[in-house]
Amino acid sequence: MRIGSRVLRKWVVVLLLVSLSLSVGLTTPARAQAPSLGGLLSLAANTDDSRKIVWYGSLGALKNVVGIKLGSIDDLNSMDDRQRRLYLLETNGQLYFSQYNGLDNAGDWLQRFGINSFAIDSELTAGTGKQRFGILQGNLDMGMVGNTLMAQGYQANGSIYTASDAKAALPAVAVVGNALIVGQPDTVNAVAQPSQVLGSDPNYQAISAVLDGGTTPGQLISAVIFDGSYLNSTILAQQKGAQFNAIRGSSGIDELPLPSYNLAAVGYRFDGSQHYWVVALSYGDGGTAQAASGILAQRLARYVSMDSGAPLFAGWSVNPSSQGNVAVVVMNAQADVAWVQSMRNGDLGFLFAQ
Repeated sequence: MRIGSRVLRKWVVVLLLVSLSLSVGLTTPARAQAPSLGGLLSLAANTDDSRKIVWYGSLGALKNVVGIKLGSIDDLNSMDDRQRRLYLLETNGQLYFSQYNGLDNAGDWLQRFGINSFAIDSELTAGTGKQRFGILQGNLDMGMVGNTLMAQGYQANGSIYTASDAKAALPAVAVVGNALIVGQPDTVNAVAQPSQVLGSDPNYQAISAVLDGGTTPGQLISAVIFDGSYLNSTILAQQKGAQFNAIRGSSGIDELPLPSYNLAAVGYRFDGSQHYWVVALSYGDGGTAQAASGILAQRLARYVSMDSGAPLFAGWSVNPSSQGNVAVVVMNAQADVAWVQSMRNGDLGFLFAQ
């Protein structure tokens, strides 16, 4: 998805309008190190549903890469042209943020919930449907959050605030250290103090180490992790079935069978000029991971998009390797392919396992 000048002008106008509703003085210095995917996985409850799909986005990492302080719209207006252009391009296609975050409606989020969206360094969402929950972490003013929620009619039970309206944008909010856990009340109550977390699972540890790690240039801006069975049986076979079957032959899916894996992940890293996609698959042994990385690289080089019917990665460099039990392929990406759109659309036929 190529982002032209008209879209940039639209975003600048929207962001300037939002600034009118933000109070002066809400400035949060950019951190030297943004929280990691592995760090947020250590807060995420490990349940049957949360393992299905995990999303991650880090505005803090983007701030570091672009070299900006961003605590309010006033800070955006003080950027130089290069910084502002990079920020707008990345947040309009490459940076994942959920409906819990409020980054695209920052003034309203501040007034309704006391949450300064620009102070959220990173977020993680896990699960599906009503069991889905989000974790927002950053330099948030938790006192302001609690006071604002109470003023809006939320009921407090310890550190958990519940809306009177079940259809509220944030039905329930739990304050846990420097993080907020948001979702439906029953889910938030169940996951706010988890007995087991995703970050303790060896497969998630291995995947997050690859995505967070320094072997690929830049910083991790966005990522998505799928349970292998859920991705293959539900997303590819059912939700995308007809579209997937249409590109199987031309993409070499059956010609290049990929061994079944425990987890599949696609991360997006950015160093200020170059864009990288990191595809990682966790296996039970290093030999299978090494073989799978070569197969995956060949598939990626041939992959035809389910959405456009055209080669998705044409002209990209494709570099396979393995790290322990994880098959890894790093691609030097083209900026006109929007990571968020591709992942949300489920254009992931290259990950089908036999």
